[in-house]
Amino acid sequence: MRVRSWIIAAVIGVTGTAGLGIALGRATGSSCCAPRATNPANATATIAVHVDGVTCASCTIGIRKALKQLDGVGKVTMNGTDAVVSYDPARVDPQRIIGAIDKLGYKARIA
Repeated sequence: MRVRSWIIAAVIGVTGTAGLGIALGRATGSSCCAPRATNPANATATIAVHVDGVTCASCTIGIRKALKQLDGVGKVTMNGTDAVVSYDPARVDPQRIIGAIDKLGYKARIA
């Protein structure tokens, strides 16, 4: 608590009170937590995939790397043999995601 107070005091001392919001990642007068407008053209979907044959961290890195190279794939997270993939359905479909994993020698299926 003491360190945090010192950092805030230092920021206020250097930048003035208006700079405090900016230093904390918030622009003064803006709404940082307001919901953003969604654009249907950039809509994303999420798919859960189970991958047989994953034995180590190197396997998961290779799978993540291959999926990220697909046009339309956004975030890829892996937890052991399970992957969660965010993608743009207008640019890539689930079969292509499964195919990219199978091409690496694993057996993937929608979970």
